[in-house]
Amino acid sequence: MIADRDWYAVQTGAGAYRLHKCDDDEICLTNIEIALGRSGFEFYLPIERRIIFHHRTKKLIRKRFPLLPGYVFVANVSNWPALCDVDGVVSVLGTCGAPLKIPMTDMARLDHAEATINEEIEQAQARLEMSHRRMTSRRLARMFPPGSSVCVKTGHIIAGLVGKVTATTGRKTVRATFDILGDMVPVEIAFDELDLVA
Repeated sequence: MIADRDWYAVQTGAGAYRLHKCDDDEICLTNIEIALGRSGFEFYLPIERRIIFHHRTKKLIRKRFPLLPGYVFVANVSNWPALCDVDGVVSVLGTCGAPLKIPMTDMARLDHAEATINEEIEQAQARLEMSHRRMTSRRLARMFPPGSSVCVKTGHIIAGLVGKVTATTGRKTVRATFDILGDMVPVEIAFDELDLVA
C-alpha cells in the first residue's frame, strides 16, 4: 500500500476523526476517511486498534484511534484545489507554497510502527480478554481482600494514587477509598486498572 506512491501530509480540522454510525460487525470510519474516499483520493490514516472492556455492558468494544491526530496522508494527488475542498481538510503541509513530498523511508517507518503497535496491542488485548473471562467474583475477592492497598495504573484519571480496598463487585470492579484533596473518596474501578501494593 505504501510503496511506489508520492505521499503528502494533510492537516485535518475539528471533527475529522469523529466516527460515523455503523453496525456492530462493521468497521466505523471517521469523517475524514469517508470524505476523502468519496472524493476519490487515495489516503493512509495510521491507526491504533484497541479492544476496550465496557464496564456497564460487559462487552468488549473495538475502537480505532489515530496514531498522528490531526494528520492524514494522501497519495499521487493531481487536483490540489479539489483536495483542499474536501470536508475536514484544513491545509496541505508544504514549503514556499508547494506541497511537501514525504520521503518514502519515513512512510515505511510509519507503516512499520503502525503494524508493530497493533500487533503488540492485539497480544495484550488477547491476554486481557482471557483474564476477564477467567476472573470470577470469588477469585476477585481473594485477589483484592478488604483492607488491602492498591495503586491505580497509568492511563487512569487518578493514576498513581494509593487507596484501601473496601469491597469487590460482581461487575469485575473493586471499590476502594482514595485520599483526593484531603477527603477519603470512594471509587469503583476495574480490577485490571489496579496493582496490589505490598
